Amino acid sequence: MQTLLRRYDLLRGIDPTRFTAKGEEQVTLLLRTVFESSNGAAALTVPILRAVSGCMHKTWVEKGLAFIEAYDRIHLVGLHWMLTDLGLEDQLERVFRHKLKEILGSALATAAPKKTPRPNAARMAA
Repeated sequence: MQTLLRRYDLLRGIDPTRFTAKGEEQVTLLLRTVFESSNGAAALTVPILRAVSGCMHKTWVEKGLAFIEAYDRIHLVGLHWMLTDLGLEDQLERVFRHKLKEILGSALATAAPKKTPRPNAARMAA
């Protein structure tokens, strides 16, 4: 947790416009997200916390309660055990991100660019 806290504060110090949340806020949200989900205290392990932390994209986090509730639909502990049994524990964050994308939509989705009207050829000739 201390490492995450320092990392968030360091990134915020480098680029406060991109990293707006304070370290304490991010760690609190991380713990609430995992603990208050249907997974509960059993999911408060380092690998799961690290993977959930990596999935805290601004687009998803800004959805507020929907972000936290999305984790009710993801069996964090079960997925961790399954991936560990398969020797794929390093893919935990990727699996969580995939599940969140199915529930919340893409984290990289941006608003469609506004179309600028093309100048009319008749106006240009005038």
